[in-house]
Amino acid sequence: MKANLAILTLALLPGFAHAESAAGSWNAEFDTRIGRQKYTYTIKQDGDAYTGKAVAEAQGRTREVELKEVKVDGDAISFVEMLNMGGNEIRISYSGTIGDGELKLTRAVGDFAKEDIVAKKGEPAVKPGAPAPRGNPDRGRGGFGGPIVLGEDDKPAFPAPPEGFDT
Repeated sequence: MKANLAILTLALLPGFAHAESAAGSWNAEFDTRIGRQKYTYTIKQDGDAYTGKAVAEAQGRTREVELKEVKVDGDAISFVEMLNMGGNEIRISYSGTIGDGELKLTRAVGDFAKEDIVAKKGEPAVKPGAPAPRGNPDRGRGGFGGPIVLGEDDKPAFPAPPEGFDT
């Protein structure tokens, strides 16, 4: 009986030895209803307990958030991000699996939207306190509009102002 238990234990041990740790930095970039978002999730392990933070870059802004309810069970992971929009708290819940250097997650933003995302393990893509790039350089403030370029068939709506009108 003891020999069978020892053989079973040795047979199962390699599976446990190769289980990937959730701890570390995970980077994801994905499209949402409000545009492209870039996240770096940092998960820390202390014994059986997990904590996490995220640095998010969206709409030309960078913000840091604490991840709540971080749970890891084998290759399953879940956590929650709370987002304050105009004084309203919106719960963003994540659930998925860990494996092959990736977190495969489903991201549910309240009752509004759901996205499937993949976060890859590695150096942080978004650094805390780093200014976010300001949208598309060809576009104007806030990512809207942009420079006005007249075509050759465009005509002025008004005649040119008289010389010295601005002095």
